[in-house]
Amino acid sequence: MSIVQDKNGVRYRAKSVKNLAYEGASRGKRTKVLHAPRTGPNRAQVPETGTLRDRMLAGHRNLPMIYAGIERNVVNEVGSGVTIRAKTDDESFNQTATGLWQAQIACTDPANVLNWHGQLVQAVRARRTQGEVFLLRQNRRRDSNLPVPVQFQVLESCYCPVDFREDLKNGRRIREGIEFDQQGRRLAYYFYREHPHDGETDYRLGDYLRVKAEDVIHHYCPTRPGQRRGAPDGTAGLIKAMTFNAYDDAELIRKEKRAPFTGFMKRAAPMYDEVAGLPREPLTGNTVDEEPIHIQSGMLLHGEPGDELTLFDADDNGRGYYDFMKWQCLSLAQSFGMPYEILTGDWKDVNDRLVRVIMQQYYRQISMVQDHVLVFQIARRCWRWFIESAVYSGRLTALNYAHDLQGYLKADMRPQKWPYINPTQDIQAKKDAAEADLSSIDHEVSESGGDPDKFVRENMARIKRKSEIAKEIGLTDEALKQVAKIQLLQSNDYDISHSTQEE
Repeated sequence: MSIVQDKNGVRYRAKSVKNLAYEGASRGKRTKVLHAPRTGPNRAQVPETGTLRDRMLAGHRNLPMIYAGIERNVVNEVGSGVTIRAKTDDESFNQTATGLWQAQIACTDPANVLNWHGQLVQAVRARRTQGEVFLLRQNRRRDSNLPVPVQFQVLESCYCPVDFREDLKNGRRIREGIEFDQQGRRLAYYFYREHPHDGETDYRLGDYLRVKAEDVIHHYCPTRPGQRRGAPDGTAGLIKAMTFNAYDDAELIRKEKRAPFTGFMKRAAPMYDEVAGLPREPLTGNTVDEEPIHIQSGMLLHGEPGDELTLFDADDNGRGYYDFMKWQCLSLAQSFGMPYEILTGDWKDVNDRLVRVIMQQYYRQISMVQDHVLVFQIARRCWRWFIESAVYSGRLTALNYAHDLQGYLKADMRPQKWPYINPTQDIQAKKDAAEADLSSIDHEVSESGGDPDKFVRENMARIKRKSEIAKEIGLTDEALKQVAKIQLLQSNDYDISHSTQEE
């Protein structure tokens, strides 16, 4: 019902339209189960950020399915890290910058606990469990004994207070701990100096540290336009995961309590202690008001003549248990955006062709996150901080750097390659694509996270060493060709004889 007003100014209640084009917009008993408040991207998410973050962290610590969903997505998104190589028009600059970056990877953590790739894993895990994470640029002194005087500090979501809102001068405003200008551009972030939930320091609103936005990476995935803070992964299945774990645990306890009991003895006549006037235990002879006995697995009570023994059947209360649990796991896997097989490790119902289809879909989804979030937000910004620090500190020489900034920031960034599902077929397919000009060797190597030029140099160096060693032991080029032919014939003879023996 809705309030409307006619042409005479009379207000009345109008009946709702029943013939809706979308059944999902209907109002009735079936639709009451879905709570659907009309809220914007920040009003819907910000008030519940702390609760979602705490529950997901608790689930990651204590619930196996939550832990598996988070960790396996982290492993597939980051793997061993992201390879970065400079790709400017200056080849000398590329080699120097790439070499400096390789040395810098081991020195990016201010605590000296992880390398840069380890920080990526830490950041992605924090984004998936807490919805977001922050990386701060820490400039160091030129004499700090670092390849390039810059480091990156990883901060959890709670360092930036989501409830900090304030209106400033000149039209600026602070929302969820982030300062915006009149055009909505991010100017700065506000952070606690220490972790607010470690209980080491008491904080007031005036204790925030303001950090310019150019020195902060806000790593999160905004699912709605205008969303300022992030939400954890798997929130759609969080309640189901908690209920699922409670049910599975209750079933386990039920079976544990049920297992020791083998049968029940129905007495023809109770035994009495004539002195105490109390019935006795048929197994131990103790009176029933004494301390109860502990039942052990396989224990059977002994009776008197005329007693009736009833043996318990096998516990068949778990019929359909596997199918039920599989369906629940399927639902949980969907909440994490991953296949059921990866979440549970249960591959018994799929063949190699289905595995290829399943993994291709999963790889496409993970690749989207890698490109849009991991590489664009973290790798690209960290590379820019590194190049800026290297140029300004004199580690790199870049002519006209201020006028060609984007040119000097060009780089190839590749996450770890996906493992081959069928190595022989997959590699042959890449070779065929390159020979048919549908791809190139350089492209295929780069897609796998490798450096084509590096591989060519290594292969050429190996050929050169092979030739030098041959000359040292007196082998000529013609002799090497003959050895190669003999090896080929021997391998063919072996294959023929081997196949003949099998036949």
